[in-house]
Amino acid sequence: MTTRKLIIITIEVILLMLVYIEPSNIYASDFIPDDSGIQKIYQDGKIPHLSKSGSIQYSYNENSFFPRGLYHVDLGRNSKHWNLLGLNDSLSRDTADQVRDAGFNLVYLDGDFPTVQELDYLQNHGLKLYATVTTVASSKDLLIQSINQIKNHPALLSYMLFDENPLNLNLAQWSDVYQTIRSLDPNHPIYPSGTAGGENQDQEYGCTFEETNFADISDVLQYNMYPIYSSDSSLSLMTSRIDQARNVCQNSSSKPFIFVYQAFHNNALKRPSRSQLRGMIYSSIVHGAVGIFGYNQHTPWKWRSVIGDVPYNQDYVGGGISPEVTPDLWNAVSQTNREIDTYADVLLAKTATDIYHVFRTSTGISEHPLHTILKEKPNDPSRYLLALNIDGAPLEGKFSFGREILDVKSFLDGRILEPDKHSFSDAFGEYGVRLYRIVFKQEQTISPSVTNVYLCQTKSRGDANCDGKINEADYGIWKEEMKNMTSLYADYNSDGKVSLVDFEIWRRSDKSYSISTS
Repeated sequence: MTTRKLIIITIEVILLMLVYIEPSNIYASDFIPDDSGIQKIYQDGKIPHLSKSGSIQYSYNENSFFPRGLYHVDLGRNSKHWNLLGLNDSLSRDTADQVRDAGFNLVYLDGDFPTVQELDYLQNHGLKLYATVTTVASSKDLLIQSINQIKNHPALLSYMLFDENPLNLNLAQWSDVYQTIRSLDPNHPIYPSGTAGGENQDQEYGCTFEETNFADISDVLQYNMYPIYSSDSSLSLMTSRIDQARNVCQNSSSKPFIFVYQAFHNNALKRPSRSQLRGMIYSSIVHGAVGIFGYNQHTPWKWRSVIGDVPYNQDYVGGGISPEVTPDLWNAVSQTNREIDTYADVLLAKTATDIYHVFRTSTGISEHPLHTILKEKPNDPSRYLLALNIDGAPLEGKFSFGREILDVKSFLDGRILEPDKHSFSDAFGEYGVRLYRIVFKQEQTISPSVTNVYLCQTKSRGDANCDGKINEADYGIWKEEMKNMTSLYADYNSDGKVSLVDFEIWRRSDKSYSISTS
């Protein structure tokens, strides 16, 4: 055989190998920051979220609170604007009962500082309030008086400094407002702004407004990552903005992150579908949100320009989400609210450190369409995987772990999946969401301080996954643990670390050795 023919054959073999390898080695969540959300950032388990009283806490317990809020809620005759504007009952669109029954637990009123009567009304309907101080911030005396009136009310969850900075105060002035509130009420967190996002793709996202960074005067970060229209084929832009915003705002300390989804535009063609709306909400959770806010514009002050014309102008109020104008979307949010309430203990739980990989079998629209985050609960050996297809195109996903899987349940639809040893697969529709409970084969430990270590009669020979075979799978586990040092499955000599010594044990092992593990 000539040298030229040998080179040609070698090149052909390499090309064939590349064609074969690529589909099975496309990683969607191999600890890539854009795809794994906060998987690495919060691996220490300190997930900052809010308690029912509004304080910040770092582990889930009976006092944990996942805000499911709604902007611009109309309290009807219970609002101070009702009589002021001479409105009647036919104009009331969002009552406290409607909001509560749709699964919301937190509301933002109309931009004015709340009255005690409004807080009493919300408390009687099982809702909490997110209070803006915009209208009282211009006078320190008025600010002090107002904060003292409501700071001990059980319906108060938090404050927001401003919405779109209508007073045009600079950072130093808002810093003074922040310090005043904090000195009067150290128990409720303060948010920087209701417009920390925006629609301009070139705008800097996060805790900024008009190029001013408000990260230092906020206890909770709030991102408005709209708009996502029905014509968009992927949520990749939104998720990348969340990551950018978190990098800008978190600085050296992590803060709770509240996500504001879709300020709906009047053009109905621009509204997202039900699945896309749910995808937006769950994508924010995968990327670190511990609270969500729906945008709504049905407030008494919005009727000011239509009083005397028509009692109900759908085009004008179509900028929000409501059971009247967008019933399908309202129902989709209601369903999502109930799911979040049911599984809040998982969503706010510690982020697991297990090594796992996510593969996809179809191309999709985005480069990495499957975004995931893995959770673990105290005293629970199971793991909980939240997975989302951010694309408007179906795909097949495969999730691979370093441990043998015994059982997989898909919580949101009640299905039981059949695992294949260390992995399982599932189909995802457009913007499809899954929450899995993964039960692994029971493991033993070699000491109280070294956990998650397989023990079996072939372990010392190089059988990392204890499947009775010594093969490439065990080498793959050793390679991952050498890189990440998060588990000790490939610690073949049981010295408490994974090293080149363990590789040499595997390399010298008899690869034909196999026993029954039944």
